[in-house]
Amino acid sequence: MKKLFSLICLFTLCAATYAQENLITDGKFEDASFSVSDMSRRIPGPGKWFPYLTSDKQAVMSVVKDAEKGKVASIQTLSSVSYAYSYIGQRVAKAPAAGVYTVKFWAKATHDTPTYFGVYLKANAGKGETLFFPLAGFHPQETPAQSGGLKQARLSNEWKEYTIDFDLSQIVNNVAAPRIAKAEIILSKAENNHRQTFDLGIACMTKNSGMLFTDVSMVKKN
Repeated sequence: MKKLFSLICLFTLCAATYAQENLITDGKFEDASFSVSDMSRRIPGPGKWFPYLTSDKQAVMSVVKDAEKGKVASIQTLSSVSYAYSYIGQRVAKAPAAGVYTVKFWAKATHDTPTYFGVYLKANAGKGETLFFPLAGFHPQETPAQSGGLKQARLSNEWKEYTIDFDLSQIVNNVAAPRIAKAEIILSKAENNHRQTFDLGIACMTKNSGMLFTDVSMVKKN
């Protein structure tokens, strides 16, 4: 009986540990190093942070030292911003189970102007397709004024933790809010291949401004 109880405890502990596995590697940018102000479209292998820029008018992206947080990612935007063409990302290839996952990070604005971040998860898709994992609770008909795939929020000028829930059991074909989308927003069931590799993207959505962020994690909710 005692042996059975020990096995049950071990199984429960293993299950809890797996459920809480952080899918993001090097969330504190201790191993990352880059400084980019020109076009950069190279996406390295899974688990490595990368800057993504399509022109030199969008941003300066780098890993810098912060007095409070240590090494952090920096995005200083210029005259043009875009969640899709100007962001810092990481490719995840751990094939998680379907369910709701929480993305957390600490961030702050670097300018006095109102500054907003954008966060999204781009799903693995076939050639010519662009799919995203939706924000938890999104429904095109019930929340027509809200984006289903891109979370935007205003940054504080002090370090603050931000939390966003994504539903990896579903996919959405666009990040535009249904009310303003040029095509129908379709929410459908995600297949296993959609989760085999996917990208986390973090962008600064305000031009001529900037943000710092660090301590990034992504774990499955219990």
